Amino acid sequence: MNTITIRAGQTSQPFQIGVGSLVTITPSATVSSSGYIEYTLDTAVNVQNSSATWTTWPKGAVSAKTSDTAAFPVFVRLVCLTGQLQGDFGDATGSTATRIVPWQSGQSSSPFNSSGVYLGDTPAGVVYGMGAQPMLWANRPDATLYPGAAFRFTDVGGNTGTGGGNFFFSNGVRYKTVNGTVTLDTIDTANAGVANTTEQQLNPNAILMPAGLLGATDRLRVYLSASKSGAADTATIRLRIGPLKTVADPLIATISMATTNISFGTLLEFKRISATSLQKQGNGDPAGNYNGMSTTAYAAAVGSLSNFDSVGQYLSITQQMTGGTEFITIQDYTLELFSTDSA
Repeated sequence: MNTITIRAGQTSQPFQIGVGSLVTITPSATVSSSGYIEYTLDTAVNVQNSSATWTTWPKGAVSAKTSDTAAFPVFVRLVCLTGQLQGDFGDATGSTATRIVPWQSGQSSSPFNSSGVYLGDTPAGVVYGMGAQPMLWANRPDATLYPGAAFRFTDVGGNTGTGGGNFFFSNGVRYKTVNGTVTLDTIDTANAGVANTTEQQLNPNAILMPAGLLGATDRLRVYLSASKSGAADTATIRLRIGPLKTVADPLIATISMATTNISFGTLLEFKRISATSLQKQGNGDPAGNYNGMSTTAYAAAVGSLSNFDSVGQYLSITQQMTGGTEFITIQDYTLELFSTDSA
């Protein structure tokens, strides 16, 4: 048990606590006092170097005696806003709380009543809930410290922000998609280009794939449906990937539509070969992956891409017309991430 007392404007030193550790704030009985607990899932090195990302606990700022129990091993510290506070950071109590949400009060029920009085641990085998801790991808804790833990990264995928994002779990080495695949980007309504001969972006609202998201041998799957406004122009559809979200990003696939072709649909899959290269899977047909045989050779890897481990990137879809009298409309598009079995 660690106990510390601090005054207004002060922040305590960090304390490392284990699963089931009881944390209690006790305000001064003689002066109006308030404050809160901050916690981090960051590494001990970052805590020591003052580079950890700290988050306010689910109780927020309190002015009455308040407790909560850690469902993860975390670092905590006490912050005093007014008056004087005592913080007690207990040892593990053997709680059976599900290791998904860092605090039991953040789960579907709590071992504390509305006044913060500790009611005791749950019976063996009883779980508190299955809501995963929301956070930004950049704030994810070291995956090696939380094997089996699940998180909801609110900035991964099209439905981002509060209530959005996608679920991932730690396999003890890195984060992988919980259900095999997650949706990273979609076009829900048709998006039309302009009739000219300049290469132009057809997915200007492309969603960022954060740095480090695409792991070793992971796949990106693209479902694409498009139409051409007439039967006079030849069209070139290009897929580009990079940090710019423009026609200057590196090219990873080229699809041609002859004058008489006015509709198109395909599934394209790209495998990460290295941090800076992707390889189209399936047969050698530039317009598809798994549509049977082809006289075209199996595609070589495309290299010299921006580093997936350190640079956030966008998948862009562009059009270029020969005559400039017609245009391409993206009727539907989905980008999925498929995590493989590789660590």
